[in-house]
Amino acid sequence: MKSQKKKVSFKYPVLIVLIISILQIGSGILMMNKMKEILPLDGNSFLSTAVTLGSVIVGLFGTFLYWIILAGIFYLISFLFHPDGSFKRTLEFVGYGFAPQILAGIVNLVVMYYILPSVPISSQNPQLFFQKVSHKHW
Repeated sequence: MKSQKKKVSFKYPVLIVLIISILQIGSGILMMNKMKEILPLDGNSFLSTAVTLGSVIVGLFGTFLYWIILAGIFYLISFLFHPDGSFKRTLEFVGYGFAPQILAGIVNLVVMYYILPSVPISSQNPQLFFQKVSHKHW
């Protein structure tokens, strides 16, 4: 019960979730750059700017929203076991639980960086792109 008395600190959980957000934004930008080959997006168009801004906003806020929702689910489940802790404590612990995703995000970013340029993409059949990516062998 001593851990319950300790002040809740969001410093590291927020940092962990922020790093995951940045990695997801990077992956989204890599994918968007590949999709520009089949979509009529040039660097100056409003649509290109909107898509870029949208992926940054979704990548950043979506990850933090996911963190809060997941903590809420764990907190609600904990009511079955008569919880002593606060939602803030649950939020902190769930934030630490995101730490392994940092490694997964780095691996995903590296794999996308090296594989996406070698995947042919067709504007006639975008579904071929996804088939090529899913069947790519190392």
